[in-house]
Amino acid sequence: MLRTLPSQFPDLNSGKRKTGHKKKLNTFINFPEILDMGPFLERKEDKCVFELSAVLIHRGISAYSGHYIAHVQDALSNDWYKFNDEEIEKMEGKKLQLGLEEDIAETVKISQTRKPKCGRGDHCSRNAYMLVYKRQAEQEDRNETIVEVPGFLQKLVEKDNRKFEEWCNEMAEMRKQSVDKGKAKHEEVKELYKLLPAEDGR
Repeated sequence: MLRTLPSQFPDLNSGKRKTGHKKKLNTFINFPEILDMGPFLERKEDKCVFELSAVLIHRGISAYSGHYIAHVQDALSNDWYKFNDEEIEKMEGKKLQLGLEEDIAETVKISQTRKPKCGRGDHCSRNAYMLVYKRQAEQEDRNETIVEVPGFLQKLVEKDNRKFEEWCNEMAEMRKQSVDKGKAKHEEVKELYKLLPAEDGR
């Protein structure tokens, strides 16, 4: 039995060690949006309910390579967002399937196991690498929740954003130069064809 639990904790690991090597498990697992840990505490009167706040996903057949995607819930709006490198997409409607992402091309060798049916409030995934649950706050506390990003973290984000914008500008300039060179080469070839002698009947 457990004595206490933190306000937030991760769960799940899709890697299994055998003889010192990690192996990714590709079987479907079921996980709930609401997790009641009360029955596992020594003090039964303690309310200890957690709610799912993030799902980290690994796509790929190997535990040593692949691609990571994150499904994260906004603490204020409760909306879910998909983070895929620099792309951020709001998840709603049919897109709100936590932990479910199409496998990348290398995973075609994996047997296509049919996804099991999930009950209301549950999700199924074979690519979920880590689940993050946060302790459910009382309604009064939830209404007063204010999320503030630490100053040092804001500076890091701003620095990364500037670097990313610089990289985007460099890539755009390189593409422009490549297109300009291609156009110039095309015009050069056209001029050379004009200098070639024309033959009758052709």
